[in-house]
Amino acid sequence: MNDIIESVRLGSDVGKGLFLMACGMGFVFAVQVIFYLIIKIWPRAKA
Repeated sequence: MNDIIESVRLGSDVGKGLFLMACGMGFVFAVQVIFYLIIKIWPRAKA
């Protein structure tokens, strides 16, 4: 993991941007999945 971060840190600006975009998209996707599961599970827990 440290090797990946180090290679991005020493890489070009385009590489840094692509890495940041990929991490951001992954984070947003994970948050959306969590909210989806909460919305699907919430009504069942109330009943």
